[in-house]
Amino acid sequence: MLNASSSLTPWVWPLNIECYDRTPELKRQEIKVLERHLPRLEQGVQPCNVMRQAKLDRLLDPVEDVFSHVRFQRNRQPAMKILLLKEMLSMGMD
Repeated sequence: MLNASSSLTPWVWPLNIECYDRTPELKRQEIKVLERHLPRLEQGVQPCNVMRQAKLDRLLDPVEDVFSHVRFQRNRQPAMKILLLKEMLSMGMD
């Protein structure tokens, strides 16, 4: 059962989302970069190399900050970033 004080305390987002570019649409350059670099992952290129070359800071900085905040396992981060980037691209192309 919740006590009265915990039900009155509003939840606060742990990261300052105002510091990120939250434009929902992908920029044309981001689409081009994703289209060029994501297939390389399927060819076996190391994810860290692809992400470093892709330079998608606007998309990845918030993700990395959340990973850091929740202490997401480092060895699982590349796969999750790839999944998120693929989803961003598919949503950006619709």
